[in-house]
Parts: sequence; structure tokens; C-alpha cells
Amino acid sequence: MFEMGARPHPPQSLYRFYIQQSQVFVGIYYQRYGWIAPNMTLSGLEDEYRLAAHLPQLIYIKEPSPRREPRLTQLLDTIRATATHPKTFSTLEELRQLLHADLVQLNQQPPPALSESKPAVIPQLPAALTSLIGRDDEIAAVRTLLLQGERLVTLVGPGGVGKTRIAAEVARGLELQLADGVHFISLTTLSDPAMLLPSIARSFGLLESSSRPLMESLLEYLYPKKLLLVLDGFEGILPAAPWVSELLGKAPGLQILITSRAVLRIFGERDFAVSPLQLPPSGADFAQLSQSEAVRLFVERAAAVNPNFSLTAENAPIVGEICRRLDGLPLAIELAAARIKVLQPKALLQRLSNRLKTLTDGPRDLPERQRTLRDAIEWSYRLLSAQEQRLFTCMAVFVAGSNLEAVEAVCHDETDLDLLDEVIGLVEKSLVVQTQPSLEPRFSMLETIREFALEKLELSGQAPKRREIHAAYYLELAEAANAGRIGPQQIGWLERLDLEQANHRAALTWLIANQKATEALRLASSLRWFWDLRGQFSEGWRWLQDALALPGEVPPLIRANALMGLGVLLWRQGNYTTARPLMEESLALRRAHGDLEGIANALQNLGNLTTHLGDFASARTYQDENLSIRRRLGEKSNLADALFSRGNLALVEGKLSEAKSLYLESLAAYTEVGDALGLPFVVVNLAEVARLRGDYPAAQTLGEDAMRRAEQLGDRLRLANALQSLGLTARDQGQLDEAEAKLQQSLAIYRELGHGLKIGFVSSELGTVMLQKGRLAAARQLLEEGLRTHNSLGLKPGVAYGLLGLAETALREGNLAEAKEYLRSGFPMAYQTTDHLTIVRYLETLALLLLHSNPIQSARLFGAAQVIRQKNEVVVTPAEQPTLQAGLHQLSRVFDKQTLEQLKQEGLELDLATSYLEMLD
Repeated sequence: MFEMGARPHPPQSLYRFYIQQSQVFVGIYYQRYGWIAPNMTLSGLEDEYRLAAHLPQLIYIKEPSPRREPRLTQLLDTIRATATHPKTFSTLEELRQLLHADLVQLNQQPPPALSESKPAVIPQLPAALTSLIGRDDEIAAVRTLLLQGERLVTLVGPGGVGKTRIAAEVARGLELQLADGVHFISLTTLSDPAMLLPSIARSFGLLESSSRPLMESLLEYLYPKKLLLVLDGFEGILPAAPWVSELLGKAPGLQILITSRAVLRIFGERDFAVSPLQLPPSGADFAQLSQSEAVRLFVERAAAVNPNFSLTAENAPIVGEICRRLDGLPLAIELAAARIKVLQPKALLQRLSNRLKTLTDGPRDLPERQRTLRDAIEWSYRLLSAQEQRLFTCMAVFVAGSNLEAVEAVCHDETDLDLLDEVIGLVEKSLVVQTQPSLEPRFSMLETIREFALEKLELSGQAPKRREIHAAYYLELAEAANAGRIGPQQIGWLERLDLEQANHRAALTWLIANQKATEALRLASSLRWFWDLRGQFSEGWRWLQDALALPGEVPPLIRANALMGLGVLLWRQGNYTTARPLMEESLALRRAHGDLEGIANALQNLGNLTTHLGDFASARTYQDENLSIRRRLGEKSNLADALFSRGNLALVEGKLSEAKSLYLESLAAYTEVGDALGLPFVVVNLAEVARLRGDYPAAQTLGEDAMRRAEQLGDRLRLANALQSLGLTARDQGQLDEAEAKLQQSLAIYRELGHGLKIGFVSSELGTVMLQKGRLAAARQLLEEGLRTHNSLGLKPGVAYGLLGLAETALREGNLAEAKEYLRSGFPMAYQTTDHLTIVRYLETLALLLLHSNPIQSARLFGAAQVIRQKNEVVVTPAEQPTLQAGLHQLSRVFDKQTLEQLKQEGLELDLATSYLEMLD
């Protein structure tokens, strides 16, 4: 009969009259669309559905349907896009039960009001079935835009980010503020742009007419209205966007809120980017984790499937990491939370190494494209053109994003169009995210989306080629940064390397995996200064070690460069035993090939290492040859480094005037070339010279200057160095609380960096602060830690310093025998290194120890210390002064003034190398 209804002769009118007499429409669909009569454009099946638009509708679709005709698929898309909610069945018995239940429910409802002109309209705003977590700011912002008069607002974001829910909540809040309320239409099943206007019309209960264009009917209906129309899921019918413009242009009271994975690109559109949920910060505590929007969503949805689940101090960090792995995407989080029914959070986290495989089986009432995470992303991918798809998969090779230059270098041959336009297109379709961390934009993907793109890249067979091009580009970038690290561009290069660190890691991983030894060594060596500056010593030496272990011939100078880089980074962590032969091998290779620049660099690093070891004779040999070469070559930045290193040797030898002169010359050279990285080190060491001379105001000013410079650079190593200097300046003046605070901050950073040498010294220095504060147990603990560290590193100056501090602690505790043993062990090391400051403190500590038991030797030791202080500009600090004055006052009560001065003069004639140890017997 329905086929007759589609025919243009009397039976059609008869059938339409029959439908008008009906009280309910039941539609049952399977695979066939039906016959289309001559001169007609639709089958009776579709005509029947259209004629019954004013009736309550019960729609049933048999599934599965492997051979469904395309026209029927389009009709079912239209049905799903209206307020009607079709149900599926697979057997006749299932259909019978569904139909019976629906008819019973329908008979219990009052009959709909009849209208002669328009069919009844079913309420459009979808009811919320679960609570909304977060999104208050987004909802308020969009409502404000609409209340301020914006006519067209598009919520844009990737699939599963929550656009539909936000739109519904926005509409709910405006329902009573608009004269004609809000109207919500789902377009998510549409793929034909031509279905936009019919879908809108049917949702308002408007019938199509062969005598009048549908747009005209819609405009007539909407013109007097003041309402908000919500169009959900526009990305599948983007070519229909001009009709949206026409509706807005001719219906002045109409506002439209659209959700889409891509912007419409029409005049007057205000796009509003919907971001993933707020994630907890890295290292967040329980309170922060429990307040995170993403974590709250996970917990609520997990508890819905497993009532025994709750957030605890034990599982909160794991849940936080799950949410971070899922980029805060609500759909991904909800799919993951559903797994808590059978998996503990730790097991779930382990499975998220493959998110797309794990996050499946979403609720059956979700659209099919959102039942798995893969489906959600696949839907967006299918909306791309072929060239956009190729560019999208190519961009997966970048880790944590890239700038446009990198995309052009690696993916230039994937599109014939303007690459910038293509990248912007991917941004507008919510598959790529644009950020602006610096002066130029960066383009990246959420990791869930990137995982999908990587799968596509592997399937395309292009992955090896793209990774090789990617590695070559980032090798070139690292070498350019290394060449530009000295001079006015160095901060820009440092910031660029910060942004590209993940890409450099990916490049190194690929080069090493494919045994590209020369390229891997070049890249790792070029990044050595960056790892050094950022305190990433362990990461750096591991990359260099792995690259050096690769088989194959490598040019000697490239190997020499890598050996030196590995040696420096190992030395930074205190592995002197391994570092020194690596540096010496590098120097030998440089000498064999007459590489004067490389020879000087190797000499300087060996000089620095032997200075720390207390081998001052070797250090002088290395540093003097280095400085001679640098002066001969005349390059200012390297000369500044050489002067600084030679100044450090003078400083630890207690030659303060020489150290200051070298530092000032270095400072001038660094300033001339604009080396912002070298300046904090030389400034802080000038602060040390001032401190040791007792010029505390200058030391404070210089230390604060160095700290500001380090903070501007974001350089943790230089910051720790400046804090250490400021802490010692405060200690020497007796400002013990300030000293403790600064040294604690410095020690925390050095621990974070794994800087063994500095951990040892700052632990010992902090121990001396605790000693002055009378906290003897804390002092002993810190001094013993410093001693253990320096003993493990084989650093004689540090060992001597730690033993001296423990001797002073034992003396304060009244344990004279223990104090003597510490002095006996430490003094020979201090004397061998000619560290005048430490030698003076050894002499004065023994003098205080012998004050009562052997005042004659005590007076002689005070005399020897006084002369060394005078000859080497070693001042008595305000913190030391009370103790030393008390000791000398005690001696003045034992000896008259002339005798005391005579004994002090005799101290000048002591052979300290033997006399000191004899006094301890």
C-alpha cells in the first residue's frame, strides 16, 4: 500500500487520508528502501515516514543488516537526526516485546494536542543522565557570549572532549531567558549536507512542500522567533555551512550554537575551543589530585561500575597518571573508568601503553563513532582530504610538537597545496593543537590522537623515511644551536632546545637503533652543552655512551668530541675515575690531528677536573697551556672560558688577588661577546673572592646579581651556585637562619641534579652552620654525609674539609680524642693541596684543642695561622672572631704579652708537615 501512496494518482491521496486518521506511526526497517514510482524521487517507504511526522512514532531497525541499500541508510540517518529514538532488534520475538512495551507506555500518556497546520514538536533538549564534572568556566563563558549578542558560536574540539555536554548545559541555562526557548538538534548521523534543512524543519514539525522551497518555509517560521538553535555534530556536513549564514541573515532573533570538530569558516562565526579537562600537576599531592577535574570524572565513573572503588592516598597518583596519559579527554577517561570493573588502577595504567586497543566497548547508547576511542578519532580522520590525511600521519613523527619550519622540512612532499594552510586546516579540524610558547607557533597532537596517527604512519610504509628525515633535521638544528651557543643568540637557542628536547630524544633513539654511529655521535655531542646547562648529566652521558658503543668507523675528531662530552658529564656527577681517561684519550686524538681548538678545550676540561681532585700541579700545567692557546687564537668567548677556569684554580689555592684579576678579565670578555651563560658563574666567583676578603656587602650584591641572572636563564645549576655563595656569605657574618635557608635550597637543587661534588661540599657547609647554631647532632649528620660523598669521589679537598668540620664538632662535644683523630687524618690532605683557608682552620682548631693541655704549642699554632692569613688575604670572619678571640684571651692569661708574641713568632718557623702531626701525639 505504501508504494501506491508514492504514486501521483488517487491512491496516494487515499493513503494520505488513511495516515491522517491514524493515532500512532510504527516504522520497521531492515535492508530494502522500496520501489520508486515513475516521475518520483522517493519510495513509498520514505513518503510514509514523512507523511506521519505529526504522529507519535515508534521506530524499529533490524540489525545486523549486511546488505542495507544506500537510500535506506540515508533515510535512517535522517530518522536518527530527529527527536525520534529508534530501537534495534534482531529477532521477531524481540520486536514483539519492544512493540508491546512501547504501546503500553504510549497508551498511558495523554493524547497530543491536535494542530491543523503543524505537527506536534517533541521536546529537543537532551536530559542529563550523569553529573557534569568541571566545565563551569566554559559554560559561563559561552553563555556570556550568547547573552552579549553573538549570533553564531561554534564549540570546536576533538572527538570525545565534551562539546555536546557543554552545549546542552549552555542551552539549559538559557532556556527561560529566551522568549521561544532553545531547540537542540543532533546532526551526528548525517553525512549528506543536503539533509541539514530537512532535519531542522522536521525538528520544528514543519512539512516539506513541493510548491515552496524548504528554506522559505523555515525562514517564515523562524523570523518572528527569539530562540537558540543548537546544532550538534556539524563536522559531517560542513559544506552546508552557507545555509547557516542564510538562516542567521534572515531570522534576526535566531542565535545558533554549533558543536563541531572543525570550524565552519563563515562570516560572523565565533569559534570557542573546548580543551580537555584540567589535569593534576606533576608531583601533585592527594589534595590536588582529588580536586582535579579529570581525576574527579574518573573516580565518579569508576564508582558507577565498581561501588567499592574510591580515591585513596595509595591509588591517587596512579589515577592522576592515567588521566595524564589520556590527555584529560572525557571520552577516554570514561572508557578507562569502565575498566575498573575488572582491573585495578595500576593494571589499567600498564595497559594504557596502547590506549586505542584498551579503550573499547563504550555504552551502547552512544553514537557508534564514540563507542571506542579509535572510532572517535577515525571519524575525524575520515573527514580529511587525502592530502590532509597524509600530512596528519607525517606529523605524528614529531614528539611534543614542532614549529612550522620543522613540519615543512620533514613533510613538505606530502601536499601540493600551501603547507601552512594545510596545517591550519588540521588545527581547525581539532586533530592538531596550536600553541604559542614563544614568538612562533607550535603544532602538536594530543597523545591519544598521535598514537592513532602513528598507526596510520606505520601502515603507510612511510615511517622509516619520515624518521630518517626527522633525525637529519634535528641533527642540523642541534649543530646550529651548538655553533650559536656563544653570543647574543644563545638564550634563543637554549629556549629552542628546551622546546625540541623530546624530538632530539626521538632522533637519537632512531639513530642509535639504526646504528648510525657518526650521526648519533654528532647529535649527542652537539647537545652536551644543553644537558650540562640544564643539569641533565645522567641523560647526557647515557646517550653519549650508547652512541660510542655503536659499531663502525667514526671520524677521529667526531669520536674525540664525544669522548670529551662523556667525560665532562661523568665528571659533573663525580665519576672522576672514569672521566679522566676519557678526556685524556680525547686530548690525544686532538693532538694527533693538530686540532688546536680541540686541544685547548680538552686542556681546559682536564684542568677543571684536576683542580677538583686537588692535583693543583697538573691543573696549572693544563690551564696555563690552554690559556696560552686561547690568547694566541684570539677568540673572545673561548678566552673568557679559559680565564675563568684559570681563576678557579687561583681561588681554590687561596690566591685571591690573582683570582680576582683573572675573573675581571673573563667578565669583560663575556660581556663583550654577550655570553649570558658564562656571566653568572664568573659573577658568583667574584662574590666568593669578596667574601673571602671579608667584603660582605660586595659579596651579597654580586651573589644576588648572579642569582637574578640564573633565574632569568631558568638555569638550576647556576641558581644553586648563587644560593650556595649567598648562604656562605650569611654564615660568615653569623646570619645563621639566612645561611641555613639558602644552603638548604642550594643542596635541594644539587640533589635534584645529581651533582655529587656540590652535594658533598654544600652538605659539609650546611653542617658548619648547624655547628655554629649549636645543633651538634644535625651538624655531625651533614658533615658525615659530605665526607662519605667526597670519599666516594676521591676528592681530597672535600675530604679534608669534611674531616675538619667533624673535628670541630667533636671539640665542641668535648670529645678531644676523636677530634685529634679527625685532624690527624685530614691535615696532610689539606697541606698537600695548599688550600690556605682550610690549612688555617686546621691550625686554629688544633690550637683551640691544645689550649689547656699544651698552651705553648697552641700559641705557636695561632702564630702560624695568623701569618698564613696575612700572606694569603684570609680574613677572620665575624662568625669565627668570638671563638678565636676567646682562645687568644685564654693564652694572654697564661703568658705575658711579650712571651705570647714570641711564641707566635716561633710558629712561623714550624715545619707544619711534621710538627702538626707531632703535636697530635
